[in-house]
Amino acid sequence: MAPVISAIICTHQRAEILGEAIQSLVQQTLNPAQYEMIIVDNASQDTTRAVVQEFQRVHSIRYIYEPKLGLSCARNTGWSQALGKYIAYLDDDAVAEPGWLAQILAVFTQVLPEPGCVGGKVIPRWMAPRPTWISDAMLPHLTILDWSPEPCFLNPNQWIVGANMAFPKHVLQAIAGFPESLGRQGNRLLSLEEIWVQTKIQELGLGTYYHPKMVVHHQIP
Repeated sequence: MAPVISAIICTHQRAEILGEAIQSLVQQTLNPAQYEMIIVDNASQDTTRAVVQEFQRVHSIRYIYEPKLGLSCARNTGWSQALGKYIAYLDDDAVAEPGWLAQILAVFTQVLPEPGCVGGKVIPRWMAPRPTWISDAMLPHLTILDWSPEPCFLNPNQWIVGANMAFPKHVLQAIAGFPESLGRQGNRLLSLEEIWVQTKIQELGLGTYYHPKMVVHHQIP
């Protein structure tokens, strides 16, 4: 039986922290038969593959090597090879709470009209004390997100972030996925590809939904 949802981690040169992200997928409360785990290794030259292989000794995890450098390229490789009806992305420096996938699936199957994309709360994991000069207004630029205490459709001036986002696969197919001219490519930090995708989804007449219980914790170096 095919999985309902595909949980995808795209990673580049982060073997030292990747395991924690994978472990959070392994520990999801959703029935394991309902989801698959995919790791897209984006041209890593470290021990990324060995980290995944260690998990594969116990868990069913698909490893895909994508030699073309670029986060958007890796994301497109992930969704195009996924078996699930829904696609959920988790960053390699993030940790999903145990109910993450179950909450995503609940939104897609219960909310009407069906959203074109879904995002959730991103809580910072400060790896050092937060600098005093980082104001609350700057937090969204660090992939920290908390739009509302209640689930809601977002307005055109609100957005989701790549650390915590999900889509119906057919929607990604309709917009041809992520623009590979945008998104991180090694040390090239051009971004906003998620905003581009959200805009294209809005042009299809579909909404973007936010759920505060769809939670991940994102590392802030």
